[in-house]
Amino acid sequence: MSRLQIFVEKLKGLFTSRKPDREFDEEIEAHLKLLSERYIRQGMSPADAASAARRQFGNLALFEENRREMRSLPSIESLWRSVRYGARQLRLNPGFTAVAVLSLALGIGANTAVFTLLDQLVLRMLPVKEPQRLVMIWPTEPHLGNNEGDRSSSYPMYQDFQRKAEAFAFVFCRYDRPLAITIGNNTEPVNSELVSGNYFQALGVGATLGRVFSPETDDRVYKGHPVVVLSYPYWRDRFAGDRNIVGKKILVNSYPMDVVGVAAPGFTGVDPSSSPHIWIPIQMKPLMTPNVDGLGNRRLQMDSDVRTSASPARTYMSRYVSAQLFDVTPTDLWTCLVAIAVLTLVAATAGLIPARRASAIDPIQALRYE
Repeated sequence: MSRLQIFVEKLKGLFTSRKPDREFDEEIEAHLKLLSERYIRQGMSPADAASAARRQFGNLALFEENRREMRSLPSIESLWRSVRYGARQLRLNPGFTAVAVLSLALGIGANTAVFTLLDQLVLRMLPVKEPQRLVMIWPTEPHLGNNEGDRSSSYPMYQDFQRKAEAFAFVFCRYDRPLAITIGNNTEPVNSELVSGNYFQALGVGATLGRVFSPETDDRVYKGHPVVVLSYPYWRDRFAGDRNIVGKKILVNSYPMDVVGVAAPGFTGVDPSSSPHIWIPIQMKPLMTPNVDGLGNRRLQMDSDVRTSASPARTYMSRYVSAQLFDVTPTDLWTCLVAIAVLTLVAATAGLIPARRASAIDPIQALRYE
């Protein structure tokens, strides 16, 4: 019999009835009875014959242990008994059980959240062409006047970088804003991103249907490009994957716009904290945000694709993989690791409390519950 067959038979023994145990005990009793009868015929008393038969037969407990090891898996049996006993103890102490479960849930949930953040911002690369070459550009001087954070730039500054910054293959800008989209008689909020015409070209992202924006056709006329590109998940879920969506009109903030394409699957923007449903040319910003018009205001985020001649170390340290979610950047790796370690310690401590409580229980009392 092969080792696999032996293992399968032992595994089956864990779930079969106790009939083989009874048959084994009956066989031993029969052997002892035959030995006792032989000793009685030799002139021994029944009591002495029974004692002599047990001595000759051997250690019954050892036989029983060997038989159990041959037809089952003792370690799994022991584990199952421990689990049953632990479950009974937890059932008898509902208050303690609730505290332990909540502590473990808090530790596991917090660790999962931190790791998800770390995975999105540090470990996982953006779904674009050569993401290690992407960097973010922002001014360091004081923001005098209207602004939206330390990493905001103005549209004129973006244009200057685009014309004069020879170290960059592309310089593009974007502005994320929640908008309202009307389809038929239904109006719903969407995450939108107003982007420069070279946005998709710089990221190397194509279209599943129709086309994406280009500098030649979608970045020339102020307020003159009423077109929209849909994200693949939004097109699939909201429009049921309608392949005739290109050319249809929708209302964005009550302004009619044409759907010109659907972005490639897997691309959901460069900001892990907010995945846009639609993209709109940056030249349409005055119509989309009339109260904060301002292509001249410091309300844009500027990114670039570094040419291969740039320092690889500097490119890595400054690549854009984090947006504004808790202001975490790739250099905050140790912060995330320390947070994970602390939360793991909390979860381990929560699990240690029931273990210490169980170890303090009287073994005799534990046997009573078996």
